[in-house]
Amino acid sequence: TMSAALPAIYVDRLRKRAGLPPPDGPPPADVAKRAVDRLAQLQHSDGSWGWWEHDGANPFMSAYALYGLTELARDGYPVPRDVLDRGAASVAKQITAKGDTLGLWGGAQQGSEANTRAFMLFALADAKPAAVDRALLAATDASARDLNSYAVAVLGLAHLELGDRGGAQPLLAELMRRVTDDGTYAHWQGQGWHYRWEDDPIETTAYALRFVHAMNAGDPHIARAVRWLRSQQHGSWFATTKD
Repeated sequence: TMSAALPAIYVDRLRKRAGLPPPDGPPPADVAKRAVDRLAQLQHSDGSWGWWEHDGANPFMSAYALYGLTELARDGYPVPRDVLDRGAASVAKQITAKGDTLGLWGGAQQGSEANTRAFMLFALADAKPAAVDRALLAATDASARDLNSYAVAVLGLAHLELGDRGGAQPLLAELMRRVTDDGTYAHWQGQGWHYRWEDDPIETTAYALRFVHAMNAGDPHIARAVRWLRSQQHGSWFATTKD
């Protein structure tokens, strides 16, 4: 549901900036309304989201739904305030939970808890900056070398959402230390472990590109990363909806 709505509104956001005519296909407002209605239905009584309507809270999916709904609201699409408030409160609560957050997907995975926490901090900083636990943010920063590149990128974006470019700078340095760049293409490699969205090379490079561009729009890696992302397209499609 969210992986259909987010691309629709992002493309429409770009279309409006560029002064292009409306595209063929479903109007973005209709896509957004369907997503908001469905995600409001899928939200659990405690404000969280899982994969389904009647399952347990999933930290990553809760953060992803919160992030997407926040972006829809930012573009003027009607999102109920209580859905956002309850979602932010749930993510803020889940982020302090102990244990492997991805155990459901085949047992403990090295680094999964810290990587998921980085994305949760990013979603929370985007939705409700005042709810971000600065001590937890600092502790996550301190483990940046142990995070995957996806997590480093979204953690840097969290700092930017909080107006903290100084805090984002070491994360940018860590991310640039990992770039694979042959002078024509640049990308950030994921490990491809079971929870692929958090370690997929296409999405990892997309978030890294976003962070690098926000920090320095003139960085020469940007054009090469765009070129690499375009090379990963199979005709008119990518490997996953989130890609």
